[in-house]
Amino acid sequence: MNYVTKGLKETVVLPMKNKSLKYEFEFIHYLNNKKFSQLSKKWKKHLKRMFPDIKEDTTIYCSKHENYFAKGDIDIRIKGEKKIISLKNGKNACMHRERFTWLYHSFKDMGVSNETLNVLTLYQFGECRSFGHIEKPLTKEEIVAKYSNLLLKANKELNNEKVIDMIIERSVIVGRKEYRQKIDYLYYGNLEKGILISVDQIYKSIKSRKKLSSSWLHFGQLVFQPGARSRANDDYLETTIHWPVLGKLFYIAKDEDDILKCNIDK
Repeated sequence: MNYVTKGLKETVVLPMKNKSLKYEFEFIHYLNNKKFSQLSKKWKKHLKRMFPDIKEDTTIYCSKHENYFAKGDIDIRIKGEKKIISLKNGKNACMHRERFTWLYHSFKDMGVSNETLNVLTLYQFGECRSFGHIEKPLTKEEIVAKYSNLLLKANKELNNEKVIDMIIERSVIVGRKEYRQKIDYLYYGNLEKGILISVDQIYKSIKSRKKLSSSWLHFGQLVFQPGARSRANDDYLETTIHWPVLGKLFYIAKDEDDILKCNIDK
């Protein structure tokens, strides 16, 4: 059984099977109850961005963010000031996961057209009543080959500022429930190498994509991806939102200042 002490001064973690929790607690173990002077040059730079007035003898406290369903993974505190950080890694960074029907109704409430809602449904499940009877769910390749013009048309509607802002808030900044605390930064990478991205940079980078695709559905740089198109798969009803450019930036950007210069519009 996993055990984590409560409180900021000490965090004790026993081995955990969950990979994401192991990943998060690597950061907690490295940062918690440490003096600023004990950190690496890279992490001093990150902490200095978060807390400009931090001193060499300042003690840092780091703990797991209290709300499991929020976008924040860890809280970093110094002298009563707190920053909420979302931690991500992986080549095709998954930012969000939820039931397709929840997202569908959010789009509907925003006034997204029935035509685009039908395209979203087709792309999610590989079938949709509005497109007639389909013997078996279409693959992504079959959808693109047959309906690329409709994907492009749907993207024109989905890539307006109102929709993109909603998806960014939902997928990256807050989560599905608006009352949850917003993140202050997103950190992509591992302890040794990573980029720290502010909320302002998140919005600017995701919105910087202007080119519309006819091969997949997206919201700026964020990509809509179905969990599975087979009814036998446990992820059949799930939708995920990915930020694939983030993985490319990780290898291209020398530091956080290069993020907006290295946007990849593909």
